[in-house]
Amino acid sequence: MTKDEPTIRAAAATDVPMIAGIVEQAYRHYIARIGKPPGPMLDDYALRVREGVVWVIEQSGAIFGIIVLLPGSDYLLLDNIAVAPERQGLGIGRRLLAFAEAEALRRGYREIRLYTHQTMIENQRLYTAIGYEETRRGTEAGYDRVFMCKRFGVSRKKTPLDRRLCGFARPARRFFHNAAYADRSLFTRMPGIGASRPLPDTPVKVSRLNGEAALDGMATAEKASVRATRSE
Repeated sequence: MTKDEPTIRAAAATDVPMIAGIVEQAYRHYIARIGKPPGPMLDDYALRVREGVVWVIEQSGAIFGIIVLLPGSDYLLLDNIAVAPERQGLGIGRRLLAFAEAEALRRGYREIRLYTHQTMIENQRLYTAIGYEETRRGTEAGYDRVFMCKRFGVSRKKTPLDRRLCGFARPARRFFHNAAYADRSLFTRMPGIGASRPLPDTPVKVSRLNGEAALDGMATAEKASVRATRSE
């Protein structure tokens, strides 16, 4: 790896102002859509950094993306992913989502989860395309959220047990599978995660499009490519 290549590292206390700034830039355009600041804009990043759950991606000393990963009892939660607007569309989100999946596997988890706001359709399409499945919808912390998960090492021909473990929702999966094909320029336009590769013109199982993630997991988030992947 050359010194000029983007690298991902654990965030330090001195990174907090830059982290908060990137999150604000990545999410503020959602305020009009949701009617209030998305959840990530309200998080305490000084606390998150002290907890050791924030990573940043940087190049030549400049930070332009962040990801927050929270450990669960038997899964890793991809709580937030954000990429600076000027670096969106360059695959930064894909790198962060790939990191999230690699980190989940490194820690021995067989499942990674995330959530996004119900109005953030672009996020939902991206996550579905890279193998995430919707498990449920509901209101949490005052936000209408879509909850999704991705299990590792599970055949796409799922057993009843697999469906229960991941909250498999067949109708939702079909809906987002079709939605992903409705716009084949999806990966080139998503702002948050900055995925740059278009969907193929011939139908293939969306769940097999791992993006660069084993990512991307997600977001990008380009979370997915949304300016951030968690989103409330």
